[in-house]
Amino acid sequence: MNNPLEWLKDANWYVRWTAAQALGESGDEEMIGVLVKVAEDAEEDFRVRGRAIKSIAEIGGQRAVEALLRFESTLPYSWREDIVGALGLVGDAAVDALAARLPKSNMPDMFIKALGETKSARAVEPLLYEASYAFERNTLRNNIIRALVRIGKPAIGPLVKALKKEAKNPPMAGFVADALGKFGDLAVAAIAELLNDDDREIRCWAMVALGNVRSKRAWDAICKVAYREKDRGVFKAGERALTKINKALKRKGESFSGIFK
Repeated sequence: MNNPLEWLKDANWYVRWTAAQALGESGDEEMIGVLVKVAEDAEEDFRVRGRAIKSIAEIGGQRAVEALLRFESTLPYSWREDIVGALGLVGDAAVDALAARLPKSNMPDMFIKALGETKSARAVEPLLYEASYAFERNTLRNNIIRALVRIGKPAIGPLVKALKKEAKNPPMAGFVADALGKFGDLAVAAIAELLNDDDREIRCWAMVALGNVRSKRAWDAICKVAYREKDRGVFKAGERALTKINKALKRKGESFSGIFK
């Protein structure tokens, strides 16, 4: 019996679970309707229902998003975390739905995590918007940073643009600089481009972000422009960044060249 649709009729829950998994791996959008019925079957084993929800996400696309949103009204609230997590697995197609629900949720952490799981550059904007209202909620802000890092390389460009945009808004600029620091050397080249900006405040925050990276590459990026920096405030920001990097490198026992005097 090689037909997963037939396996769904098996008396053994694990066989039915395997069937739901196979339907998800098929990538066939026509199977979404079948999986919806499995997930909504109150008599079905909860493990099979959960696997059906995940399989819908694995098939992906707009039809998957619509099916998962349907569960908001057809499944008990206890399934909400599974639904939101599945939306994150769908990826870019689910960003708008997640972003729309994040500000209204009394459980923002699960939406923040799901936006990170989409690994979509479009998820950066709603995450930063949420961060702008979370300055007294350190745990939430840390979760937002983790979500941004989870997005990975696609988040760096939007974050660098945000650092430039928010340069005159210290709380947000500081948050973005902290987030960029978590990307390590992956973000150095993009941040370093801001050191050439005409706006001194943008250059200052670029120094801060490079200091948060705390790596040899970040050190070199700062030293490369030190000789031509004429603004004392930017220069001092660079000094502070290098002090932070120096301490981090010494803890690792790494050597470096270049002195910012």
